[in-house]
Amino acid sequence: MKQFRLVLVVIAAFVAVVALLFWMSPYTLRDATLSFSLGSKPRGLLNAMGLPEGAYNVSGISVVGPDGPMPEIATRSFEIRSNPEALRQFFETKCKEAGLGPADAEHLRIEPDLLCSFHAPGVDETVLLSSTCTADTCRVTVEARR
Repeated sequence: MKQFRLVLVVIAAFVAVVALLFWMSPYTLRDATLSFSLGSKPRGLLNAMGLPEGAYNVSGISVVGPDGPMPEIATRSFEIRSNPEALRQFFETKCKEAGLGPADAEHLRIEPDLLCSFHAPGVDETVLLSSTCTADTCRVTVEARR
């Protein structure tokens, strides 16, 4: 019974400290958003988009961030025997399936590699596609940001 009381006292003290921190905080929390998720959303998006058939020399998905104003960024590269337009069509279809729309002109002016995006309060998701092609092979990089 003493252990139960001790646990209750510890929980009550923790709740009191958190309440005081919010009440006495010099920062406004009105516009703060807390989100908890298991795993990386950009990594999940790249996994869901998949790869076009025939891709080879596929890199693993690397994830960096988030850090301050920098979003979380997941990147994957591969090579394929294709052309830039076919690659663009493949990933545009995958963007639609993932619920992302075409990039608007203003964002394209700033980032020409921008393929698709989704913007809502507190959420900005973007996918960028860049490719360097020779006569027979393209080196492709796909980047997802959130």
